Amino acid sequence: MRDNDQPGDDADNSPTPVLPTPDTAPNEQVGESRAEGRKVLDTPDPVDALCVPQKPPFRDLEQAIIDVMFDYPEVIGSDIKLLEPQHFAKPEMQCVVGAYKNQLEKYNAPPTRKMVTTFLAKNLFEDDPWQPIIAVAEKCRSKPVEMLAAKQELSMFIRRAILAELTTEEALSAKITMEPQEYAAFVTDVMTRQAMVGEKHTRYKSISAAALATGDYTVNYLIDGILVEGQSCIIGGPAKGLKTSIAVDLAVALATGGYFLGRFPVAAKKRVGVLSAESGMGSLQETAFRVCRAAKRPLAEVEGLVFCDVVPRLSDPADMGAFALWLDDEKPDVVVLDPFYLMANGENAGNVFEMGQPLRALAELCLARGVTPIVCHHLKKTRINPHAPATLDDLTYSGCAEFFRQWVLLSRREPYQSDGNHRMWFTVGGSAGHSSEWALDIVEGSRDDEDGRRWETALLRRDEAVEAAKEAKEEAKGAEQNAKAGQWVDQLRKFLQASPEGRTENQIKEYSGVPSRNTFAVLTMMHEAGVVEPTQLTSGNNKRLHPGWRLRTTPTN
Repeated sequence: MRDNDQPGDDADNSPTPVLPTPDTAPNEQVGESRAEGRKVLDTPDPVDALCVPQKPPFRDLEQAIIDVMFDYPEVIGSDIKLLEPQHFAKPEMQCVVGAYKNQLEKYNAPPTRKMVTTFLAKNLFEDDPWQPIIAVAEKCRSKPVEMLAAKQELSMFIRRAILAELTTEEALSAKITMEPQEYAAFVTDVMTRQAMVGEKHTRYKSISAAALATGDYTVNYLIDGILVEGQSCIIGGPAKGLKTSIAVDLAVALATGGYFLGRFPVAAKKRVGVLSAESGMGSLQETAFRVCRAAKRPLAEVEGLVFCDVVPRLSDPADMGAFALWLDDEKPDVVVLDPFYLMANGENAGNVFEMGQPLRALAELCLARGVTPIVCHHLKKTRINPHAPATLDDLTYSGCAEFFRQWVLLSRREPYQSDGNHRMWFTVGGSAGHSSEWALDIVEGSRDDEDGRRWETALLRRDEAVEAAKEAKEEAKGAEQNAKAGQWVDQLRKFLQASPEGRTENQIKEYSGVPSRNTFAVLTMMHEAGVVEPTQLTSGNNKRLHPGWRLRTTPTN
């Protein structure tokens, strides 16, 4: 082809590689074509084995795919942008695909066979093997059954063809039309490639100190001090510890641009998906109603908030593929997954190395699409102090504390009394640097209440809550002491009424029923109130006088 107009490969102006002989099978390698040409290894490495379509059960998959490109362009659609000439094994196929894409880009519409053959005729060199090249494009050379098979194999062919060219993030976010089973195989191949070659040529990208110093790596908060965009988050709490309710409150706040827990403002409205498989849709609906009523936003009018009653199974590639398609369809900015124990199979939950891979796969699947994942998870039942603020070490399953970049941890400050009043510790933190501890009070009430159950939240910083609890304890102690003092006053009054002349101090201590260590303090209080007065009483045979107390005959006001 001419140097100034060679289709499909702007950077490579070398002549077209030598064609294989007609006896060469579609997937047999033909060696190095020219000194400056494209090299084809005699023995493909494992990555090549993934990238080159295997020999199909019909004559020529590549020819059939090209025929589909011309005769059924709607089948390929936008996926044609993913195909490059080098994805085809045969040189003549490479030339035709390059010409096809050249005309596609020029006219912004699928070219006809005549357009491509005319282009090729004008641009081929005299010494190019132009007849086999033109033959590929000028007419359909595939049988109907082969065309049908090419349609069915097209997505898998594209997947394998582009696999070596993409990073994991790019591959997982590639907009390729696939059924869930096909997409699941795609995800599996990406992970296989990643394990085998470590994202060859693309994973290890160097950044100089100067570039790091001048680059924009600003952390964006969805909720200041609570939730960072683009980092995996975990909500941890005890069984029946309001994890789902807190997650719904968070989702409503993000979707409406309101306040999380009535206190923390959301920076901007976001589209949110809530996948909750534990409570059931009825309970989820009731919680959402209460949260929205507290936020003064009717649930039916909240836009950008979607719910689903299943969660992805991390060990099931097909289900992960279906989840990826759900993300592509709904396009959420944030996704809540509740609970984690229904997502993981639990077989190696104690092995941090085994748990790391499915967690990473989940995060990459979400983050590659710009989705911030939030996972709800349980705390251990064996916590030493179940009423202390929770820490990451309290999470069940190995790997969770190590993997998640930010966290919201819940625990009870005191045992729940089944009265609809929850006194919780609310601990937040993240690798971005935010960290705080709060006392969270939630009032849900009872179904028997006049207005039914509700959602009322109040927050105090931990130091404020500790000081408030200390003051309340002292007040309670004082109130208790005052109550006891009142009981002791009544006891002494009755005791002295039975002896108008009075009783000695020893008699009062011994027989009044008031604790002897408190007797003097109670008598002093009664004396100051004008209820009793001191007196002298004889006791025993020696008629000695002893100090005592009697009721005043005319009490003072």
